[in-house]
Amino acid sequence: MTRSDIPSHQPSPTAKSVAGPPHAREPTEEEMQAAVKFSLHGDSESLEINNPLNGASISIDKFEKLNCELHKVRPGYFCDYIILASFQFHSNEGNAAGNQHAAAMQALYDLLNGGSNAREKVVSSRFLYVKSKSQWMKFND
Repeated sequence: MTRSDIPSHQPSPTAKSVAGPPHAREPTEEEMQAAVKFSLHGDSESLEINNPLNGASISIDKFEKLNCELHKVRPGYFCDYIILASFQFHSNEGNAAGNQHAAAMQALYDLLNGGSNAREKVVSSRFLYVKSKSQWMKFND
């Protein structure tokens, strides 16, 4: 079975109603986005990285679930989604040299990402409801 052959009785990717407990169904769009955020920052509420010189913040500007199907080999669901994320560097020093360093880091990051800070990508990941954490988690396998 390919993704295009998924039977029509599968839940709609953007369906708001959720039937059954999380461990017995595919993740919703909101649960997938929460799992992606958790994969970036763990238990912290912040999507920021900081050190004495510079910091960076990550924002998810768009997230859209496309499709999920049961993983063929591992537990969980293999899901496709669209994500648009941006990464902003800032100075933690509060002086001109620190601001220049942050601007240089931002320019380098943007250059390495095709000249743009925010890029929309279609991504595929495995999602699994982990009962001990009472949440969905994202795996890159």
